[in-house]
Amino acid sequence: MLNMEGRILESNVKKMAEALKAGATMLEESCPQCSSPLFKLPSGEIYCLTCNRRVILVKSDEEALETGTPAALNLLEETLVKKLLELEQKIRVEEDTKNLQNHLNLTLSYLEALEKIRRIKR
Repeated sequence: MLNMEGRILESNVKKMAEALKAGATMLEESCPQCSSPLFKLPSGEIYCLTCNRRVILVKSDEEALETGTPAALNLLEETLVKKLLELEQKIRVEEDTKNLQNHLNLTLSYLEALEKIRRIKR
């Protein structure tokens, strides 16, 4: 973590020194979260030792899609399908035309989102 003056705290400097002694390499890139230097560990993984988390570096938006979003897209797709099933049950019993129209509009929005997700995943 950084202190009020934007300096890396002493405890984090010690972590970084220990990582270097253990064979890690300090990279030019900094953590997108806290701006501390990133380290490539001997295992090949890139870590922010300040945030204590793994970081994936990408060179382009396309590469970001390939590396980070498939899991997120799968979860989002699953959630949208569940929401569509819930809406289908509401539409089946709804008698108020305004509520029915709202449900149908939401259904169309979910279907459009699903279509885009599936297009990206191809």
